[in-house]
Amino acid sequence: MVYFTCNKTNGCDLKFMGFNINLQTHLNLHQQYYEHSITISPNTAFCSKMISNNKYHIIINLDGSGSMCGNIGEPEEHKSRINLAKECLKELVMFLYTLVTEGKQVFISLIVFNSSAHVKLEYKALTSQEDCIKIMTEIDSVVARGTTDMGSAIIKTMDISHHEADETFKILISDGYITTGLIGVGQIKEDYPRFYNSTIGIGNENHYDKLLLQELSNEEDERSCFNSEEMKEQIIDSVFSNVSKIAKNIIVNTPENIMDCITSNKNVKEDGIINT
Repeated sequence: MVYFTCNKTNGCDLKFMGFNINLQTHLNLHQQYYEHSITISPNTAFCSKMISNNKYHIIINLDGSGSMCGNIGEPEEHKSRINLAKECLKELVMFLYTLVTEGKQVFISLIVFNSSAHVKLEYKALTSQEDCIKIMTEIDSVVARGTTDMGSAIIKTMDISHHEADETFKILISDGYITTGLIGVGQIKEDYPRFYNSTIGIGNENHYDKLLLQELSNEEDERSCFNSEEMKEQIIDSVFSNVSKIAKNIIVNTPENIMDCITSNKNVKEDGIINT
């Protein structure tokens, strides 16, 4: 069923099974033109049954260069960027395990890059609490040192992306700029745009290559975090927001343009309700 309301004062409300679409319009008095906004929000509580796919492969590219030894956020945190990243990745493993307990299949790959790239985990099945412990142990074993060769991490990621999965999600976590490797920034931007589902920059935006991370991300922007809470939220949400999508493409076809009805002087019923 589709529920539709429309009036010139409040705009449009479209309610579908699973999500709502709200369009708002107002007159910019300074510029003398109409401005519009759209909000899409779920109207059903999240549950794993809403996820259509069953098998997921999560590929994490973690910056393990020496700069990751530096502290992040407020001085009282007294934690290095690499340790905070490892803590947040372990929480991500626990979140993914909740999907496993509800019938989903999850596989995790971890690539650590510094002066070169190393595959710490490749398509490791997450099936039990024992698997959680083993994966967390591998995450804990990461040591930050050396320079930053992001290009080799991209190549390694391509090598292991062939594993069977309904969806493969690639995440990049970095705190700096490329300082070594055969593939430079220019070639990466040209050859691998939108390569990652999400990119996460650690620290001040001047600390990492913001423009490169923006180019590599399939999202609107890179995710920036400057303290442990932000890092935790961004790492988990980078997976959750992809796994739990309730709508990828929304197309509304009507005889007339809805926005035109709102902003014109046409004789439109002030409070119309359509149920189909």
